Amino acid sequence: MFLASLFAFLLTALPAAAPPDLALKGSVVARDEAASVAVLSSGGRTRIVAMGENAFGGQLVSVASDSVVLAFGEERATVRLSPPQASPHRARLPHRPRRAPQWPASRQPRRSACRAPMSIAAWLWRWTASWPRQRSRL
Repeated sequence: MFLASLFAFLLTALPAAAPPDLALKGSVVARDEAASVAVLSSGGRTRIVAMGENAFGGQLVSVASDSVVLAFGEERATVRLSPPQASPHRARLPHRPRRAPQWPASRQPRRSACRAPMSIAAWLWRWTASWPRQRSRL
């Protein structure tokens, strides 16, 4: 029991060092310095940290547009904004629709812009309406 508590005390007493893969992903610099935040990542984890908060063993001391300063005990580490990584996939260009084929004037397909397609019943009604009508004798 004594050794476990001694070991825990030694771990907390040792100053923490900055993780080797600590990276700044982004920052928001406010007019009021206390309202500034930073997006930090390390070990596959990402944290959003405000001024004075702890992240990855260090306390956020200052935030600039391209860097932040973290205090790890007495040691201060400046972390610069990491450049975006290139994607392994090629970017696809947006699809361009094909243009309609240009027909010669003599071979233009006929289109009826004023009439909608007719149903069979409507066609029969028109066809029978064109027959000669007989006058009724009354």
